Amino acid sequence: MLARELRTAGPEGSRIVEAEIGDDLARRLGSDRRGEAAQLPAAAWLEMALAAVSGNGDRPFRLVDVGLERPSFVTPEQGVVAQLVLTPGPAGARHFALHTRRAEGPFRTVATGTSLPGGETSAPLSPPELPRVWSEPDERLAQWCAGTGDRALRVRAVRRGTHALEIEAELHPGALRWLGDPEVLETAMRLSALLHHGDGDDGRTGEPPVPHRIGSLTLHGTPGDVVRVAVWKAPGHAERPVAQLRVTTPEGGLLAEGRDVVLAPRPQRVATDEERDRAAQNRYRIEWREGEAAPGTPTATGAWLLLADRGGVADELTGLLRGLGHEVDTLVSESGEQLAGRLSGALRERPAGSVRGIVHLAALDLPDHATTEDEPLIDAASTAASVPAVAAAAQAVTGSGPDPARVTYVTRGAVRPHGGTLPAPLHAPVFRLAGVAGVERPAVWGGVLDLDPLSRDAGADAAAVLAELLAGDGEDHVAVRDGRRLTARIVRCARSEPLLDLPVLRGDRTYLVAGHDGALAGHVERWLAERGAGHVVRTGPLVPHGDGSASERVTGLIKEAEQRDLPVAGVVWLGADWNLDPAHAAPPEPAELVSLLRERALGAWTLHETCRAEGLDLDLFVVFGSVGSLWGAVGSGRQAGPDALLTALAEHRDSLGLPVRHIAWTPWDGVGLLDGTSAGLMARSGLEPLAPSDALELLDHAMAGDDALSTVARADWSLLLPLYQQTLPWPLFDVLAAEGTAAPAGRGELLDRLRELPAREREELLLDCVLEEASAVLGLDSADELGPDQGFFEIGMTSITVLEMRIRLERRFGCALPATLAFEHPTSAAVVRHLARDVLALSDEGLPAEEGRETGGPDTGADTDAEGARPSSPPPAPGTPHDELLSLLDAELSAADDLINRTSS
Repeated sequence: MLARELRTAGPEGSRIVEAEIGDDLARRLGSDRRGEAAQLPAAAWLEMALAAVSGNGDRPFRLVDVGLERPSFVTPEQGVVAQLVLTPGPAGARHFALHTRRAEGPFRTVATGTSLPGGETSAPLSPPELPRVWSEPDERLAQWCAGTGDRALRVRAVRRGTHALEIEAELHPGALRWLGDPEVLETAMRLSALLHHGDGDDGRTGEPPVPHRIGSLTLHGTPGDVVRVAVWKAPGHAERPVAQLRVTTPEGGLLAEGRDVVLAPRPQRVATDEERDRAAQNRYRIEWREGEAAPGTPTATGAWLLLADRGGVADELTGLLRGLGHEVDTLVSESGEQLAGRLSGALRERPAGSVRGIVHLAALDLPDHATTEDEPLIDAASTAASVPAVAAAAQAVTGSGPDPARVTYVTRGAVRPHGGTLPAPLHAPVFRLAGVAGVERPAVWGGVLDLDPLSRDAGADAAAVLAELLAGDGEDHVAVRDGRRLTARIVRCARSEPLLDLPVLRGDRTYLVAGHDGALAGHVERWLAERGAGHVVRTGPLVPHGDGSASERVTGLIKEAEQRDLPVAGVVWLGADWNLDPAHAAPPEPAELVSLLRERALGAWTLHETCRAEGLDLDLFVVFGSVGSLWGAVGSGRQAGPDALLTALAEHRDSLGLPVRHIAWTPWDGVGLLDGTSAGLMARSGLEPLAPSDALELLDHAMAGDDALSTVARADWSLLLPLYQQTLPWPLFDVLAAEGTAAPAGRGELLDRLRELPAREREELLLDCVLEEASAVLGLDSADELGPDQGFFEIGMTSITVLEMRIRLERRFGCALPATLAFEHPTSAAVVRHLARDVLALSDEGLPAEEGRETGGPDTGADTDAEGARPSSPPPAPGTPHDELLSLLDAELSAADDLINRTSS
């Protein structure tokens, strides 16, 4: 199985060896088929480790303290790369870790342990007394042990004792050479599980437990054509069953011996192909991609306003900008309202269009460590509250001009693009609120830059900021790490394995559900119980007030659980907020933001800190957040700060190697946490609330996946992406946009039918479609409530809803429509005529003439390009003043931002 050896920079004696395992080798190893995938046997990793340390097998070696961490799979189309890392230990020992990965996915640890030279030093194991007489195997045992690998192991005799079992099996000659023969070793471990499981149920899945740890495995020889495998029960280990095993020749010659094989309940469940498809469509993550350095596009000289830090970055940046011929004004950080007022005054003092941009550097003064103390929290809230205030001031003074002053926000350590470095939690709300400010005020959005937390060189930091100010490539979520420029993208999570590897929850432990105590908590409580949690405590809200009371309460819960002999072993924090602020609501003030941080996020930090202080070994720590501010949403300003602080907690725990899963959810339906207005906006834009049963299914996939942080959303991107990209390119969504969006079901059939129908019936079908989309954006139960000649604005549409209707019509018919559609064609009947004549190029025979316009077919000449194609936006209707039409168009594009982001939260 050892295909190649890689060079390593590790200590002397370190080795890295790899093997490629495809479907054919998986079959020869005796893999367990689960749908389209094959689960590789754990014995394959034992064989690989033994082969790496023993060479030709002429030297005895044993493996000790072996951990079998998780399963690995191959499919007919995609194999895995298995990588074994060996590092030297004392007295000839070698520590090993075996990892696998599929395609370009991450490596996942499947086995760990240590190899020792020489054989077992203790006396050989001997099973309890067994009957002398062998019998025929029953059907269950024969099927359980039937080998599917290269040697096709078949049981031909068995003898059973009270606590022991031994089989005699024959094997076909194999085409491959093995040291210990994975098929035989796997059969021995499977027999251990079957012996303990018997004919009963283990209380979890109805399947036997699986080998989890092996105290010692010693290989003495290679099996021939007939072997005997004996397994017997040993004293339990931490209330888990333990088995001993022995493989011999029929004459009693020892071939292999396994001591203290610890069995654990099977934490996995089999996911169907259809379920895995659903999860793949609904799970996302943020990926940071390394790109080229900022191109440094020259920009015309002008003025820059710096909202300065006290660490010297603003001073250094001032020098760099002035060296390029720019003028620079510096403002000292203050509270949001005061700073906005001073910024407005500074902008008005400059000639219109002369200010190239604004750089918000105030966050660089925040501490870079986690804290729940009052003073740094208040400072962080004040700085975060200044973000929307600055954007509003820039918009009010410069946003309507041809050269608005774009705001670039700068943080340090607010995000964690890759593992390792601890995040700076108090910077995170500034980074998240900057994104929300960008979608709320796109005209003055310049982007957000996160500086390297390991850098404390003000000159280097200023150079990085300058590079982004001059970049000109449209990237607007950027992080700098170790001199590398990283840009953020939303991508889909990897498809789940067929066997979901879930955390093992224990019946003798307590699990806390905190942050909320309504229907959502009830669903999570049942999910924990169904997965083995013995005792679940719903704590409800947990709001730290800086006086230690919240920490004391958590400590009390931990002590109470210990007194009941049910120690705390897990936490689920329900911190999601799915409702939006009303239109044009004022952004949160610093004091309000402090309260929001306490209510939704600091309780989770208190749980984390107290559990660590008490030395608890947790099985899980799950954090629920909301997707709104993560993807950008108008009205999500009150969500952004707490959501960002929860994300920082998850990144903090992950950096420390502690268990954590953070999931940014779209709303769960029917749990009382979503108002009707927000629900309607999401549904009309293609975001669907999740039924609790579907959400819990997706929670399983999030827990089993490799991503510590992920997003769960059921999104129709053919509606949502056009809404996002009306005003700005939003490179955050570039990967999803490149996938293309699936056409709505039945679009082709609809267009074919329209071409074939007589004119009058075609008009009726088109009218039904337009009225259906109009009623959808108005939130009506039926299109029957609308008439074809009612004006769109007379029936309650706004600039937001007419934009939404246009996007829905573009999606339905696969065409481009002008932003001014509802103004040029103000009724459903008028839109039908425009679709038939000017867009879909259908014959207009029989269609009534639109008022003010002659019939007779599509226009020619100026209405077509050189290839005869229709432009996406027709010229203004006769008599419409050009300035008025531009004003209407500008209003439409401005309104797009509200719609984009209201519907994404």
